[in-house]
Amino acid sequence: MLSACLPTPKHSASLRRISNGTFLFVGLALLSWHGTLAQDSPELQVILPPKLTSGTIVETSVRLATQVENVLGWQLCFTHEGLQVLGTSTTGTDFDRLSRGGFVESGVHPDGTSYFSTGVLSFAETVTLPSGTTEVLKVSCLVTRKDPGEVRIIPANGLKLPNDDRQFSNQAVLVGGQVKPIITAEKSFLVAGCAAFLLRLNRGDGQDPTAPVEVRRDTVLELEVSVNVESNLHLSPSGFSFGVAQDASLLGLSSAKILEDFAQAFVKADGFARIESSDTGFAAVVLSSTKDPSTLGPGRTAVAKATYGFKGNGASGERLPASFALTDQIPIGTVPVPALFQPRDALPCEYTKLDVELQIGLDGWVRGDSNSDKVADLTDAIVTLRHLFQGGVVECARAMEVNLDGKVDLTDPVSLLVHLFRGGPAPAPPFPGCGTAEDTMECDKFACPAL
Repeated sequence: MLSACLPTPKHSASLRRISNGTFLFVGLALLSWHGTLAQDSPELQVILPPKLTSGTIVETSVRLATQVENVLGWQLCFTHEGLQVLGTSTTGTDFDRLSRGGFVESGVHPDGTSYFSTGVLSFAETVTLPSGTTEVLKVSCLVTRKDPGEVRIIPANGLKLPNDDRQFSNQAVLVGGQVKPIITAEKSFLVAGCAAFLLRLNRGDGQDPTAPVEVRRDTVLELEVSVNVESNLHLSPSGFSFGVAQDASLLGLSSAKILEDFAQAFVKADGFARIESSDTGFAAVVLSSTKDPSTLGPGRTAVAKATYGFKGNGASGERLPASFALTDQIPIGTVPVPALFQPRDALPCEYTKLDVELQIGLDGWVRGDSNSDKVADLTDAIVTLRHLFQGGVVECARAMEVNLDGKVDLTDPVSLLVHLFRGGPAPAPPFPGCGTAEDTMECDKFACPAL
């Protein structure tokens, strides 16, 4: 079976397909596994970063360890759980340095769970791997596990890929043509859970978080951005960057700032915190320290606040969908957003989006305010009397109707005057300031329109 898919110096010219893909790698300190070496059997070592985090792209270094210089070619195959294989490369490996006209052919399963690699150092001469450890392949992987736990790399002897008749195993061809199994073992690596950005609209105490948010022309909406670390098994960032975009057709950004209490407690003298804004949103970057950083422990930490004004249009009472979304489209200089740092960039598991429903408030008025100047006084009684006896203009009939008898007549200005000058009963709300109340009477000019 091996002869059908593993190149040797005497055959496999038809397999000369070299993978030249270039991938983004994250260089961190390394962990490996190894077993007990037979005298002439190579051992496979797979090297990974010491701490994996959800959503990161990591580099797996695949190495062959030998005690005897007798390995001419090899075949490797693995299945991953919790890691998506993005591609393979020999660029920068020991294979590049040692190869004498050889090649490596690799293939990745379409679902990204498995891969194989077949390599030989030379077709023209006998070239073997040196004794010791030799890096023969780099594998680019995305950490897809979102919750804290383990990912596994499993030897996949007998692996077959779609539309490929060959079957792959972890084996080596030695000098003399002998085929030997490569010593391999399954290994698990721990993954830290994602820290996350949370977006929350401050609605006030006791307000239903799912109810529509009433907006008027003078409404100020306040958005809070937090970093959430669920437990000690989750990423504890020493810094972060994020961008937040809003529906620019409905909401205008008024201000955005890093919370002062948070910055004083978290950012050290050699750290920094800054924020920038545009018409479509704002972005922030914070680093605790370049030398001795603090980290955000378990819990939810509010880090920034932004305020918005409503600038949309619509009828009184109309409901409008809106959203705030974390985005990577509002950069600060060269810093990509959003990201978490520990100690390198690590994306959160998902980009948070906060959907809200805005409801245009009812137009406001003051009972007794016949001329719509927001104050009920003597002038309003005169305006109502002029309307009744001289046919004066009616701007808001519902404001003229003071005594709640369902019509505008002489008793309404009299009731207002009695209240103003003789301490009589006050008109029913909305009074003395602007407000709203159900009323079927017409109003062409509201003292306090919503928009």
